[in-house]
Order: sequence, then C-alpha cells, then structure tokens
Amino acid sequence: MVAMTLDVDLARLFAYEFWADREVLAALRAAGERTPPRAPAIMNHILAAAHLWLTRMTGEKIKVDVWPALSIEQMAHRIDSLESAWRKWIASADAASLDQKIAYINSLGESWTSTAREILTHIIIHAGYHRGQIAILLGQAGQKPAYTDFIHAARQKKV
Repeated sequence: MVAMTLDVDLARLFAYEFWADREVLAALRAAGERTPPRAPAIMNHILAAAHLWLTRMTGEKIKVDVWPALSIEQMAHRIDSLESAWRKWIASADAASLDQKIAYINSLGESWTSTAREILTHIIIHAGYHRGQIAILLGQAGQKPAYTDFIHAARQKKV
C-alpha cells in the first residue's frame, strides 16, 4: 500500500472536505424554510466533530458541543475557521505526525488512543456519511441536495 503524502493527498482531502461542507450549506440555504429541521442539526454535528478532533490533535483543552445549534451563517463562519486551522495543522505536519498517537476520551467517557492518520481518515469518512444523511433528508422534502461526490469536485477543479 502506498503511504499518503502530506503535501498532496491530505491537503486535497481537506480541501474537498470544506468544499463539500460549503456545498451542503448552499443546499440548505436554497431550501430555506423547506429545510427539514434535522438537516441543519446534522451539518452542525459535522462541523463540531471536525472541531472536536482538531482540539484532540492540538491538545487544546476546551469543551466542544458535538450537537450545537448554529445558524447557516454561523456554520459558514465555522467552516472558514476550521479550514484555516486544519490547513495550519497540515502545513506544520511531517510524516511522523501521521503516526503520532493521540489519547482522548470519547463522548461516552471511554479512553482511546488513535493515530493522527486514523483520526484524519475518520474526519473525512464521518462527514461524508452525515452529508449523505442530509442529502436524503433534503430529497425526501422535495429539495435539491448538494452534489458532494469527490470526483465531482475533482472534475470541477475544486480540489
């Protein structure tokens, strides 16, 4: 198996992550009052989880609510700040950083240790899973879901 390179793959995946988040926000804005209430809640969770994992990776000791109730505009600002912070982390990382073990306590109060590589992979997959839930909710409400497939972003030269 080929190792992930920090300069291309990781930066590209996180560029995709925040592009996709913005696409979902655009779909939520477009749906307006027809947005299913659970959809913004799930989007808030995606962003809160990315923030929580960032604090675990950086050792920042703050409490992060994993189900906040931010407005669309507040979520847009959160995406901007998260993207900036993750870009900074990625820029400062080296190959050894990916294998660094991160100890943390999950939302159930359980102690775990994961490598940075596992955490970074989880962030991308976790968000994709939840963006799929939002797409289903919007579709069921007769609204147009965001098209957030990675290949779509690549073909559009967004990542």
